[in-house]
Amino acid sequence: MKKFSLILLSVFAISIFSLESQALLEVRAGYGLLTTDSEDVSGVEVKGLGGITADVLVSLPLVPIGFGVRYETIGMKNDANIGTVSTEIDITYDRISLVINKRLIDMLIYAGPIATIGVSESAEAKVSLDGVSSGTGKYDDGMTFTVGAEAGAGLGLFSVGAELGYQMGELEGDGGAKFKTDGLYFKAMVGVGF
Repeated sequence: MKKFSLILLSVFAISIFSLESQALLEVRAGYGLLTTDSEDVSGVEVKGLGGITADVLVSLPLVPIGFGVRYETIGMKNDANIGTVSTEIDITYDRISLVINKRLIDMLIYAGPIATIGVSESAEAKVSLDGVSSGTGKYDDGMTFTVGAEAGAGLGLFSVGAELGYQMGELEGDGGAKFKTDGLYFKAMVGVGF
């Protein structure tokens, strides 16, 4: 009886871990961090941005890659005192990109490479000194790319995962000022598949 139970448990475990993903459409949302090191956003040094991400991914049967669209809105707000002057920095960065991924493992767990290319991007930096606006920089000309790896687990329709990669590129703004987006990024994601 113990052998039979062990065999039955083994067959059950193997079948659970070898279930292929059946989702044709996956909708995900999450929070991400971008560790950019841009030194020329309105003359202010920026070390990192954080914000929300939303993905819509499609995986067609017999097609070896997935594709979709990603929306990100990330930013940074920082208050500092430089001498006797109170400085407030507010940066927002919005990005819509095309996504392509390949899940090398796509069973109960998934893992594989993922890449994006920005198709609509804009950034804005506002600097205030002692509560008085001292300038706004707008950046919307340029292109960014990301390459990374994603991994996670799914149970039924729901999934939870993470993505780690590198973003590269820059946006150019008024007067030739540049907003560099080069840096590591991390995203924690939850999703539902249909």
